[in-house]
Amino acid sequence: MAKLDRRTRRQILASLCEGVSIRSCERIFDVEQNSVAKLLADAGDMAITLMKRTKGLMVETIQADELYSFVGAKQVNVDRMTVPVEGAGTVWGYLAVCAKSKLIFNYHLGDRSYPHARAFMQSTADKLLRENAGGPFVVRPKIITDGLTSYVDAVGDVFGSYADHGVYKKRYQTKGKDGQTLQRKRCVGADRIVQSGEIDETDIHTAFVERQNLNVRMKNRRFGRRTNAFSKSAEHHERRSSIRTTASCRLRSARPTRRASLSKTRRATLCRGSSA
Repeated sequence: MAKLDRRTRRQILASLCEGVSIRSCERIFDVEQNSVAKLLADAGDMAITLMKRTKGLMVETIQADELYSFVGAKQVNVDRMTVPVEGAGTVWGYLAVCAKSKLIFNYHLGDRSYPHARAFMQSTADKLLRENAGGPFVVRPKIITDGLTSYVDAVGDVFGSYADHGVYKKRYQTKGKDGQTLQRKRCVGADRIVQSGEIDETDIHTAFVERQNLNVRMKNRRFGRRTNAFSKSAEHHERRSSIRTTASCRLRSARPTRRASLSKTRRATLCRGSSA
């Protein structure tokens, strides 16, 4: 790693965050594969530490959702693996997003059972600023989740009466117009449910966190439902997940507007055309 200068390391990390594979970085930057893998491991450990140290936040509206992925092999093929891998099978990535700033400030890897949902909510609550230890939060949070039943007990057990909870429960259609069974369920609507506390129904949605889910999936092939770039170990999967969630919020530059990106000549032409 000492042979790579800072600029090269930065470019490799930026490429990895944009979905470029390790082998592609090896060919593009003319470096050894082990150097890229070592850089990815070091950056992943730093990102994990950074996410754990993120505390004292004052978030008013939190949207939470899960993201599907798998490690080693899909769940139906785990028993047929010639070399079993610890943590192989389906892995769900929980994401907590601030609805105002779109900041992904917490994540958790596991399944969709109650213990993992509770652990995710507990780590989310630990990142929020409280008035005193074990007391109410400085800013009372509104937690918006989807229809996963594990969230109901998890939010109630962790936040108690110190937070409001709304559920955005989608309705799915399993039959087609002619009565045939659809291969994939189709979303036909959603119910906005005030689970506890007081929440405006217009605030009960998961649009922002689902957009972040899509960003993570598009920039990280490990989260593809049908991919040959899946993680081979749970350790690397967490590193890569932490890098992506950290980079999507902390390394993102403001996108210039279309007018600001136009050249002076082009803007002058548009102005003359509009005045005519």
